[in-house]
Amino acid sequence: MKTCLYLGTDPKHFAEKQPYCRIIHTPLIRIEPRPVTDSELQQAYVKWPHYTHLIVTSKQSGRVLFDHLGALQIGELDKTWIAVGQITAQHLVERGVKVAHVATPETQEGVIALLETLDLQHSTLFCPKSSLSRPLLESFLKSKAIAYQASVLYDTHFVKPVFEPNWEHIDEIVFTSPSTVSAFIQIFGEIPADKVCTPIGPITAQALREKITRY
Repeated sequence: MKTCLYLGTDPKHFAEKQPYCRIIHTPLIRIEPRPVTDSELQQAYVKWPHYTHLIVTSKQSGRVLFDHLGALQIGELDKTWIAVGQITAQHLVERGVKVAHVATPETQEGVIALLETLDLQHSTLFCPKSSLSRPLLESFLKSKAIAYQASVLYDTHFVKPVFEPNWEHIDEIVFTSPSTVSAFIQIFGEIPADKVCTPIGPITAQALREKITRY
């Protein structure tokens, strides 16, 4: 049985797909939600009745969004919900949301390709996001003159583990986001040349390629 070092926040879905992998969960990032009392978020949520479409790009965004909605006692969910990827869609369904569209690939490029198939002339989109989100989606919405509100729901921080992994016992390193790639380099230095590196998603793969030429 191979041993996988999982660097993301939640290894549940990875573990379900890798039943023959012994997982060592060593999160290198921490999600810190911004308080619902944040003035910019307050202004964004006041406009909630006007949003026609919700674009949820990750499970983390969905979790923080619903925590905020609960705190503000906003129960009106009759929107066109767009999820980026099946895992995010599953999370929204568990929250009682009817997901209208699932963007594939699981990237902003996938969202843009989906939006180009929709009639958004009289729509207003709400795009909750991380503080580290790429600007591609917002640039697209601006170029198409599509009304939208993009709000940062959480920040991502690097976390140094208390104990460094025993590299001799690790066969594979699983990177779940570009943030985990950056965190690994900052905390441990070079990525071990004798380990299999597995990125989750094409954007993480691109970040990994920029760090190691062998990938």
